[in-house]
Amino acid sequence: MGSMKPREAHDPNRPTRLGVTLSVVYPGLGQFVQRRYVAGTAFLMTATAMFIMLVVSFIAIIVNYYRLWLAPSEVEVAPMVVRFMTWFGLLLIVYAAAVMDAYLAYRRQSREWASKKHKLPPELPQD
Repeated sequence: MGSMKPREAHDPNRPTRLGVTLSVVYPGLGQFVQRRYVAGTAFLMTATAMFIMLVVSFIAIIVNYYRLWLAPSEVEVAPMVVRFMTWFGLLLIVYAAAVMDAYLAYRRQSREWASKKHKLPPELPQD
């Protein structure tokens, strides 16, 4: 049989990836788990506002298509589609920024935890 290392006891202070996972679920949740409340509030409110605007734009498109079907007229649907796509793109940018922010915070917390655990000297700034 090969030699197996004994498992180390779980350290409750070790950072977890839960923050990154929750940021994937909804922007801002991961920042709250990481106890970064200002960033969490900013991402949560921004993403929620953009999601509401996305839904409102989608409903406007559906209502105007229904109007066109009932009575063909001068209703312009193309600007509404552009508005919808703009909100969708902005929401994706906020979503990606929230996930990236949670991941970078997790890496920073992991490095700090490892340096405390192994008593490593602080990392030199990289140029």
